Amino acid sequence: MRIFHQYFLRHLRSTIKKLSLGIIGSLAVWVCTTSNIQAQTRSEDFILKPTIYVNIDATTWKTRGRLLYDVEGTILKKVGLAGFQVVREVIYPHEYELVVIYREEQGAQYAIDAWGTTIRVNFRFSGLGLPQSKTWNIVEFSEDVQFASPPYLDALVKLETHPYYFFLGELLESLMHGQDSSLSEGLKTAVEQRLTVAYPPPSVLAGRATAQDHFMDSSTVVYQDLAFHRALKALQQEGRFSDQELVFIARKVLVSPLRSLRLQAVQVLMQGQDLESCGRFRDLAEHDPDSVIRTQAKQFMHQCPSS
Repeated sequence: MRIFHQYFLRHLRSTIKKLSLGIIGSLAVWVCTTSNIQAQTRSEDFILKPTIYVNIDATTWKTRGRLLYDVEGTILKKVGLAGFQVVREVIYPHEYELVVIYREEQGAQYAIDAWGTTIRVNFRFSGLGLPQSKTWNIVEFSEDVQFASPPYLDALVKLETHPYYFFLGELLESLMHGQDSSLSEGLKTAVEQRLTVAYPPPSVLAGRATAQDHFMDSSTVVYQDLAFHRALKALQQEGRFSDQELVFIARKVLVSPLRSLRLQAVQVLMQGQDLESCGRFRDLAEHDPDSVIRTQAKQFMHQCPSS
């Protein structure tokens, strides 16, 4: 009986050892296979993304030449979120190149030892398939307005909400795909693209409420309504687009909390005689918190077919 018991224990230990080796071997194969798949996926993502070299030259007039604004980090984030793979050195292969010259210049003097700031930014985008480089300039001045932001921050907010800066990533993507597009056409496409995700329905926002209670919104969210307002105004001033061509943008921003943007959208839709928005105008005529918007919506309702 004792011999049988010893034999049984040896057999049991041998069986457990074989099973353990088998399980470990299977796990090793699974880990290697999973790692290879993940590495291949990352490699494919890298290959599929258009590559771009971003060259940023930034200076300021302020003491010691130190920039308070992270212009490089902001631009790289915009470009990366638009789907580009950024290469950090010009010697590495790349399909596109973005050159940015950023200057903070001393502005007007508002008080003793108090000066404004003028921000000038020059952009040049070139690369694969583009018949010629796309260039554009931004100039923003600070203002000394009592009870408003300090002059430097005033200039930065204006830069952050400038359409050709706020929508920089989408603009580059639009110019890349529509290689013969003008800058204004690229901006229009960029704005339309951002609007597809800018105002999620309440059901989606409900799940984010807890997180937003504890974290400050990024500048992308904080400034988006003002950026849409400036973009729509810029597209109108370009003179290249009719009100009918701006209807998609106007419809989307009717839900904006920014009163001036909603009013602007209402005027575009009225001038474009967009009868498909009649249902939305009925809602605005009854529930919009602004009396001017309610009045204009009621006036437009006369053109709508009776329900």
